[in-house]
Amino acid sequence: MRRWINYFSSEQSDWQFSKLYIWNYHLSDSDFTEASLALNSELTSTKNLGHFCAACPPNSTSPPASTSAAACACAPGFTGPNANTCVARAAGTFKNETGPAACQACPAFATSAQGSTLRTNCTCSEGYKGVLGGTCGKICPPGAEHGPLNQVCYACNTSTYKPLAGHHKCTPLPAFSHHALTNQTWIDSCMCQIG
Repeated sequence: MRRWINYFSSEQSDWQFSKLYIWNYHLSDSDFTEASLALNSELTSTKNLGHFCAACPPNSTSPPASTSAAACACAPGFTGPNANTCVARAAGTFKNETGPAACQACPAFATSAQGSTLRTNCTCSEGYKGVLGGTCGKICPPGAEHGPLNQVCYACNTSTYKPLAGHHKCTPLPAFSHHALTNQTWIDSCMCQIG
């Protein structure tokens, strides 16, 4: 979204370009970007702005009726100093506010797409599971369960088993049965107790 800086403080302006139609033809996003960048270049290179408004740099916005380029601040998901070029945030980070604020890293073992705006854009990396934007725990293989902080997998103890991969605990054997093996994936390894 681009807002235009109004160089006449007495004039209030809250209009902006978001789509451009020429007769019955809608410009594609890439053509619209090219046209708006050309317009921005023309407006900002004009020595005598007269009655024109100048556009904020790409990926930035300003409040209505702004009178200075310094009011242009990077949109969420983008970073850079005010009134300057705004670049998309790196993958694995997010920024949910307007302005030059620093980006925040996704939680451990999570990543996000470039230019992410919300913590919930952070998804667990392959081999990990968790709530969007939350802590990611390792998915343990059959015969293993999580240790502290869900970051390491440990073999199932004696008299337990776990047939499927996942973040769930190992299952205890039925009453009056046991086995002395660890890392078991099937109940078939158990034996009934004598008596």
